[in-house]
Amino acid sequence: MSEKLSRKELKILKKEEKQQAKIEKKELKEEHKKVKKVASDLLPFLNIADDGSIQTKYGYMEIYQIATKDLNSLTSDETNMHISELTTFLRGYSDDIKIICMSYPVNTEVQQTHLSNKIQNTDNDIYIKFLNKKLERLKLLEKLRTNKEFYLVLYFKNERDKREKEIYIQRKANRAMGIEPIDINKKKKKLYKLNNQNSKI
Repeated sequence: MSEKLSRKELKILKKEEKQQAKIEKKELKEEHKKVKKVASDLLPFLNIADDGSIQTKYGYMEIYQIATKDLNSLTSDETNMHISELTTFLRGYSDDIKIICMSYPVNTEVQQTHLSNKIQNTDNDIYIKFLNKKLERLKLLEKLRTNKEFYLVLYFKNERDKREKEIYIQRKANRAMGIEPIDINKKKKKLYKLNNQNSKI
């Protein structure tokens, strides 16, 4: 009798295991269907508004360039003043902000074009030799040197929230960091760089 019961129990157990495996398989299939396969589904960016701000799934975002300062040339009083201005801004502005640092290769395209024109328009061999050396130096500089740029990213719930906060930002953040608005093309490049970090632009 105990053997028969144990066989019955085994059958019931096997049946339950099969049913459980089917349920798990079904759940996995449903999860795979839910997976977002397109980058545009994952990225929050929707559009660029008429005023140049970036419309996202959660509201708006704005990117400003921070005017950098040479800290080595500042006196201790000037340094303390900049620190206190930044502290005042951060205490007063309670919403989310992001400060981004990006490295870019040094762009010497304008100087290279100028030197190339000079080389083409001169007949003096000594001068050509000198200009070629300068041109090579500029090309080497582009390969080896990078510029660091800093950006302030702000987030807004809606257009009204954006207008109200921009007044405060222009007044306080301008003094604290010297922020400058950037054009749409530059914003697109920043977003591209943030989402493709191995790119050199």
